[in-house]
Amino acid sequence: MHYVRFLRPPTIAARGPRRDLSIVLILSTDLGDSLLSVSQPLPISILLFEESNVVSQTPTFAASISWNPGARVAKHTIPLPDRPWRQILVTVEEDLAAVDFPNLAVFARDSGASPRNPLIMPAWFDFKTGNRPAGRTDVCLRKLRLSGPLSVEFEEEFGDSIARHVWDGGLAAVSFLTQLHEGKVEAGRKMPYLSKLLFPDNKRPLNILELGCGVGVLGIGLAGLLSLAASPEVSSECHLLMTDVPDAEERALANIGLFQDSQGSLGGSIPTIEYENLDWEADLEVKFSESIVSRPWDLVVLSDCTYNIDTIPALVETLSQLHSTAAAHQKSSPERQSLKVFLATKPRHSSEQAMSLRRFNSIC
Repeated sequence: MHYVRFLRPPTIAARGPRRDLSIVLILSTDLGDSLLSVSQPLPISILLFEESNVVSQTPTFAASISWNPGARVAKHTIPLPDRPWRQILVTVEEDLAAVDFPNLAVFARDSGASPRNPLIMPAWFDFKTGNRPAGRTDVCLRKLRLSGPLSVEFEEEFGDSIARHVWDGGLAAVSFLTQLHEGKVEAGRKMPYLSKLLFPDNKRPLNILELGCGVGVLGIGLAGLLSLAASPEVSSECHLLMTDVPDAEERALANIGLFQDSQGSLGGSIPTIEYENLDWEADLEVKFSESIVSRPWDLVVLSDCTYNIDTIPALVETLSQLHSTAAAHQKSSPERQSLKVFLATKPRHSSEQAMSLRRFNSIC
């Protein structure tokens, strides 16, 4: 997966009777450590939306630039008519654009099918809300269709904070869960327990805890799917607690708010979503809050939390203590099933996989 990534916020400046749009961007991997390599120019579309067209998402200006072979950056100034511009979308041709969760990832099949590669995630920027006050980091938006008519969006910060970026693992995890929700046979065969627990016949509220939520892709995506899969009565009683280090708090809360506002405007019933700081690296003797200890969790989810092998011992200790907490609840309610863990990760080096398997096997 590659991403349209702004190196600085797009700007519109007055030039007499016209306006000039200035954009500087790259096409890079999720951590920005590798640029997209192409053998021929890749067309990139620049679409602008006026204030009155934001809801309908109907662009009133379009231009085209390209990402060229050997490019390190794309920097352009584009003349615009003088209009009340509100949002800009930078995207690629439809068959390469990562805009639908169900199509972001596929399970390997006997036939050897593989995902389209490379998918490129478009970027949005809102000229009114993207620029933040001094001392706060500007943000762009990622927008994806979840399932059916339901779409979700996530703010992602400019800058280098990995806790405030969208990562591949969370996107792939939600893609697989969406395929489960939509009844894809291969997804159900690969993850039968999750299929039974989450979709489509869930008749009881679920308690789900997320570790290392980042900007909230996995947790919010899962909340959206639960709102589609369960009855309004069951969905509204589901509880999802997202946790991460303090550096992630502002963006996670902002994205939870975006999801709640969008669903509220549609009149849908959604799970209760909360955020809490939990730094499992700070101390191997993790002291959980009352909100974690007191609730009988059905499922712990996490994505892209094993990239740094130095943090894996602390993660394993956290999971071990969560297992002990869940076992205590199970003892008082024998009908409850044991705690399950859903982990999604993008292996980035061989030592990560070896360390992860060895450590996780120690608590299984």
